[in-house]
Amino acid sequence: MKTFTYFVKNPLWVLILFAVCGVSFFSACTKEDESSLKGISFEKDEISLTVGDTCRLEVILSPSDAEADLEWDSSAPDIASVQDGLVTALASGNTTITVSSGELMAQCSISVSEEEQGVSIELNHIECTLERGETLQLTATVSPEIPSGATVQWSSSDPEVVTVDEEGMVTAVNKGQATVTAQYDTASAECKIEVVGKSVESITLDQTSIDLTVGDSYTLTATVSPEDADDIVLEWDSSDGNVATVTDGTVTAVSDGTCTITVSCQGESAACEVNVTSVQLPDPILGDFYYSDGTWSSELDNSKTAIGVVFYTGDPAKDDGILRSEHPDCTHGLVISIRRHTGPWQFNCYDYNASINDWVSANLSGYESMFGGNTGNDGNLNKMLGYQYTKAIKAFNEDPSHADYPVEVVSNISAFETDTPAPAGTSGWYLPSVKEVSLIITGDGYDNIYDILGDTENTDVINASLARIEGADTIVGGTNTYYWSSTEHYESSPLQAYAVYADYGMVSPYLKLYEASYYYILAF
Repeated sequence: MKTFTYFVKNPLWVLILFAVCGVSFFSACTKEDESSLKGISFEKDEISLTVGDTCRLEVILSPSDAEADLEWDSSAPDIASVQDGLVTALASGNTTITVSSGELMAQCSISVSEEEQGVSIELNHIECTLERGETLQLTATVSPEIPSGATVQWSSSDPEVVTVDEEGMVTAVNKGQATVTAQYDTASAECKIEVVGKSVESITLDQTSIDLTVGDSYTLTATVSPEDADDIVLEWDSSDGNVATVTDGTVTAVSDGTCTITVSCQGESAACEVNVTSVQLPDPILGDFYYSDGTWSSELDNSKTAIGVVFYTGDPAKDDGILRSEHPDCTHGLVISIRRHTGPWQFNCYDYNASINDWVSANLSGYESMFGGNTGNDGNLNKMLGYQYTKAIKAFNEDPSHADYPVEVVSNISAFETDTPAPAGTSGWYLPSVKEVSLIITGDGYDNIYDILGDTENTDVINASLARIEGADTIVGGTNTYYWSSTEHYESSPLQAYAVYADYGMVSPYLKLYEASYYYILAF
């Protein structure tokens, strides 16, 4: 290794070298003094916190670019703790946070208080359903407790539905929905209220048991409690409609037996036992008055509504199996109505140009021929078949393809039944067969009605009774006065039906489009 030794021969260079080195040494010493920490302080020396708050303390170093190893301390760490300048408030009280570096330090006073609680209010109900007229006491709990003399303010969003007084008492006024609000200071609470109708609590009937005879009626009166209950709809029911029926409280006795009439509303009900017995009627006789309640008498009873006169006594279903099957209790006889009608049998018979019997034979089963024949020996001229003939013609009329060819003498029955309902237990009104028309005019004295000529004995008896009924139409005679039947002529004569000539009791085919008179009858 080589070592170099320099000798300064010129003293001036020695001085210059010394000066340069000295300046460099002095400069290094000055920079070290300038970067050292001279002081510590806080941006704030007092801070107020609430329990749970945190706060980072800002430290000011002097000089600002000084490097310092800072130590932190809290005089009361249970009040507020500190870590790397982050203060956490733990409990109410006071503490001092100290930051230090060597001999230098700074302090900040921390005051911690409990969190301020806002006002809150709670109700004992937040929603409820009330019946109209019902009341409810609402109670408001305010926290913190309100001072003496202060009050909660109550209000309703719709006083037409519910009202509320200054004590929180709610009254349901009408059906609907409303909100009741309780307010104190800045706090409020609500209760949503739905008002429903007042319910039925009980229902009673004016009778718990009644005795009726067949045909009688009695109107039960139902009382609902409370009287001002809402949505009152009474539902009536009979345990046996064959014994008694009920409509809007009116009970009608139908036949012997016992049943229970029940009225119900909103789950509440009341019952009445009905005992029905038959009227002990005498056997009917020719000319008896027949009433809307299904009874009859030889003397006119003006307290009842007469709807017909008995013109035949005996079994009305002896020839008619359909009548016997559908109305087995109709065994007493036949009644002629008090209303006489006039019109064609089938006005558009030429357009149809066929017998009703042909359609019945092709479309229905179990029906007798509707042809009477020519002399009574080759058809059903002498049979009482008006019930099933009428039933068959109704079926013909109901066929949409026959809309232009109705048999008017049968289609008119519907309107007549509306005006004059047939009593329960009867066959209902129908157009008589030619045999039954002959019974009206002449009576039951001929084996073959084709032979009748000049016998109208029965007419006089029937007319004597009809004349006593106000508004009744008597059987009138006169030139060309024919009475329609439901019996057609015969196969080769589809445009004719049988009628009876009133002046002589004579049966005769008659062109269907001609006008003639006719009565409806019923079996009982």
